Amino acid sequence: MLKRGLDLGRPDLLFLLIWAGTTWLAYQDLYLMTFDRSTPITLLIGFNIVSFFVIYAWMWRSGRSTLPTPPLDDEQSAALQRLTLWLLAGWTVLFIVIVIRSGGIPLWWRLRHQPKSYVDFGVATLSGFANMLRALIFALCVLLATRRRNATALVIAALLIVSSVLEMARANTTYLLLCGLGVYLMRRRIRAKAIAALALAAVLFILAFGWTEKNRSPGGSGGEAILKYPSILNGLPYGVTSVYLYLTTPVSNLYYSEAHGITPLGFPYFSTQLIVPTVVRDRIYVAHQYPIALRRDSHNATTFYSPFVADFGVAAAGLLVCLIQLAVSYVHVKGRRGDEFFQVIYGPLFAALVLSFFFNYFLTLGVLLFAPAALAVRWWLRSGARGAPPTTTARPQPPR
Repeated sequence: MLKRGLDLGRPDLLFLLIWAGTTWLAYQDLYLMTFDRSTPITLLIGFNIVSFFVIYAWMWRSGRSTLPTPPLDDEQSAALQRLTLWLLAGWTVLFIVIVIRSGGIPLWWRLRHQPKSYVDFGVATLSGFANMLRALIFALCVLLATRRRNATALVIAALLIVSSVLEMARANTTYLLLCGLGVYLMRRRIRAKAIAALALAAVLFILAFGWTEKNRSPGGSGGEAILKYPSILNGLPYGVTSVYLYLTTPVSNLYYSEAHGITPLGFPYFSTQLIVPTVVRDRIYVAHQYPIALRRDSHNATTFYSPFVADFGVAAAGLLVCLIQLAVSYVHVKGRRGDEFFQVIYGPLFAALVLSFFFNYFLTLGVLLFAPAALAVRWWLRSGARGAPPTTTARPQPPR
């Protein structure tokens, strides 16, 4: 049973906090870049906030009749740790190949003042698969560490975070951390001490976010030019400005684009772009084409709504988001009923939900392939193929 505390991982509440918060911040327009009002977008966001509560409540009531899934036993937990080590070995090989093909690591390039940046790191498609595998291993480590104190899992998790920091790609590191946090929040409620720790972590994250933006490219990010505009944020560390802009400009772009008119394509062009592997994507789609109009080219994020709105219009976008909410609610309820692998699967969905104000991670291969990969691990554990001595007694299957 979960101990008393705040359930910060519940998706409908999270969606409310994310979208009400970012929209309010964008409306404040602290850098006086103007904020275009759009009634259809406001109604769209409001509709999906309400729809998420309705869908989650229905899914929770529907799941009451199902029996809780038994947790992993000690033998399965030990087998999962061995498998995690094997997955780590496979990921390490991929990471080394990527480093060799890229000619080094971005953090090392910056320390040596070489004319290369984080955008020069990576191998098409291979890097995406490696990132998905890293997120899976990280989520499994959080599962193992929260079952009981597991030093091996914690060390592996720390090494994975360090590897992401070396790449100086803030989106990858943020996504990885959120995947782990999503699994943790499925298994633990947050008490007062944990809230204080999260607040401290948020402050450190903001400071690191700003430092990385200034230093990850040879000539700086260019984002510092915003400081010429008057704002109460200018007297604070640059990380505060950077985080504020990343939180608000995607929503501002969405409002701006609809206010100036969007003509839907009528077919899933932008919605399917990131599902196609990078090695063939540029042969099918126009490179560096944004789904909706941008207020400024320097801030090109457009929220997870933009591909749906660009392809099908505002009303259809609201219904498509309802389908995402249905899937997220199903996974969360299954995880709350004790299925530890659905708790793992919730990790990237939690990350995609938190980052929905910024980008549509739900439509990326890394998120779509995560669930099959996690379920494959569960199948392997339950199949008995764990390297243990064979037994003549069949393992009883958990009730469904």
